[in-house]
Amino acid sequence: MNPTTIPRLELCGALLGARLCSKVLDSLQCNISRKVLWSDSMVVLGWVQTPPRDLKVFVCNRVNEINILTPGFDFRYVPTDQNPADMGSRGVSPKQLKASSLWWAGPSFLANDPTCWPTQQQIPSLPELKIPPNIECYTTIVNNIIEFEKYSNFNKLIRIYAYVQRFVHNCLNKNSRISEPLDVKELDKSLLTLVRQEHERLFHAGPQHLLASIRERFWAIGGRNLARSTTKKCLLCARFRGKTIQPIMGNLPSERTYSMFPFYTCGVDFAGPFTISSRKGRGSQSSKCYLCLFVCLSTKAIHLELVSSLSSDAFILSLKRFISRRGKPSVIYCDNGTNFRGANNEMSRVLRSNQKIRQDFWQRWRREFVAELQQRTKWKTRQHELRVGDLVILKEENVPPLQWRLGRVTRLYPGTDGVSRVADVMSSRGIVRRAVNKMCILPSSAPADTTLINDVKDAAENKEA
Repeated sequence: MNPTTIPRLELCGALLGARLCSKVLDSLQCNISRKVLWSDSMVVLGWVQTPPRDLKVFVCNRVNEINILTPGFDFRYVPTDQNPADMGSRGVSPKQLKASSLWWAGPSFLANDPTCWPTQQQIPSLPELKIPPNIECYTTIVNNIIEFEKYSNFNKLIRIYAYVQRFVHNCLNKNSRISEPLDVKELDKSLLTLVRQEHERLFHAGPQHLLASIRERFWAIGGRNLARSTTKKCLLCARFRGKTIQPIMGNLPSERTYSMFPFYTCGVDFAGPFTISSRKGRGSQSSKCYLCLFVCLSTKAIHLELVSSLSSDAFILSLKRFISRRGKPSVIYCDNGTNFRGANNEMSRVLRSNQKIRQDFWQRWRREFVAELQQRTKWKTRQHELRVGDLVILKEENVPPLQWRLGRVTRLYPGTDGVSRVADVMSSRGIVRRAVNKMCILPSSAPADTTLINDVKDAAENKEA
């Protein structure tokens, strides 16, 4: 962005002064014989005295407004040191303003004759002027060899011009000319040019008319094909005919040919309005209604739903009734009416809301309920100290607890912290090494307990046998 220059700011100040002057004159409502506006900017005075059409847009608009607000005003130049407006903008104290005669009475030359007032100096180059483009005109005098005004027949003029050109051509150097007769290609090219010229002379006539006109003057070999090709290749004739392109017919959509249940793919449209009445006889009121047609694309079956209006809400209600009766279709085609688009937007909004609810429920289910199922408590105290000789039962997967084997601990394997987490157990099948968390300690201190253990052991051995 270019900064505002000082002359432009001075012009804005002059415009503000013109507005204030116009406001004061409208308020006073008195006749003043001479009105003078003073400025210490010679550039602004030069712009005001310049036609606005010769200035750039910024300056032109403000000069136009100044000219409209100040009709019949004189714009004069005042030196900067005698301009009282500069005192208020240059940091003069109130005490100095009170004692200044320039501030209260203006410059001293105002008391003299107007012929003694300061004059404006001419500016060598005024800024913000439009630079007119340089236009150069060249005049060429052509001496026509043939005076065209003497001939009223255009064909006669063409023949005369051809004779003149032939004479000029014959007067040129004859050494470089070809004296042999024309070959086949040259004859074909000249015939094609002649047929094109005749086609344009007949205002782009058809091939039959073109061929008849050519045969009146000479017989062209293959003239019928030549006339047809000339007419076909003519751009103006092609645009006049305007024959559109007809591509090969496409196959029917798959939903029109596949065997599906009715209304799996369907189209929808409205019909009406129809006038209906609630009852017969006098006083019956009639109202408008419409039909919503659902057409099956594979079987051409038609389902009709009566609706009260063409609104989106009425279509949604009819669609609900249709789905409850015929089932949910996979695709519904329509003509993109405003009611169909509104229904589509509404159902899309409901679908997005349902999906958001489902996602929120699943997030909370996964974050809260599943975590509740996987709660695990920490164990920091020793519950049962396993010792050598303790009677235990060995926990086995996919086996009822009453069939777990009995055994006695024969050896412990303590870890680095002194806690035994693996032990060797003597069972009916020999010594096995198991983890401690796969063993259940049985009490064996009391005699009754020993009898119970033996009974359990015998029952387990009998089941294994």
